[in-house]
Amino acid sequence: MEAYWVGNSLLNRVSPQTLARHVEDRYKGRVGRSWERIVDAVAAAAVPHHTFHVFAVYPWLGLLRTGDVAQPLTVLDRCRIAPGLVESVDAESVDVLAPSLQWDGQTLALGPWERRTARFGEDGLGFVSPQPHDWVSLHWDFVCDRLTRQQAAILLRANEQALAAVNRTVGPASVLG
Repeated sequence: MEAYWVGNSLLNRVSPQTLARHVEDRYKGRVGRSWERIVDAVAAAAVPHHTFHVFAVYPWLGLLRTGDVAQPLTVLDRCRIAPGLVESVDAESVDVLAPSLQWDGQTLALGPWERRTARFGEDGLGFVSPQPHDWVSLHWDFVCDRLTRQQAAILLRANEQALAAVNRTVGPASVLG
């Protein structure tokens, strides 16, 4: 679980061929014409991390490429697992600094670290109780886990690696995916 959600050395033990077979078995029938882009992204050194699936397998990057930017960029940014540094804590939410996701019309990239609010609990239930200066992982503006500084750096690298893989597959905007 840590490898898929945060990242660790296990990611590098999965060969591109193994990842390609897994992605093909699980998704080929669902992604239609975008299949070639996914294969290209796997070949471009993708690893089996949640962020790779968000960027390469789900249809939102294809929507960005067609010019519809606001909603797809928000979905990609919130669905990926992102590191965040807690600045302040409220009853069930935190203000964190986290790297933004940006689209320049051709490629996705991590942008400046921006303040955003994330929940860590609801009705007194949550996975963690973060404190100021804690590193955390974020998914859909929810704090999933407390991270070490090293884990946050590994998660940031996993985001960068997934972005590099999908950005190598940029092609005509007429193909969704």
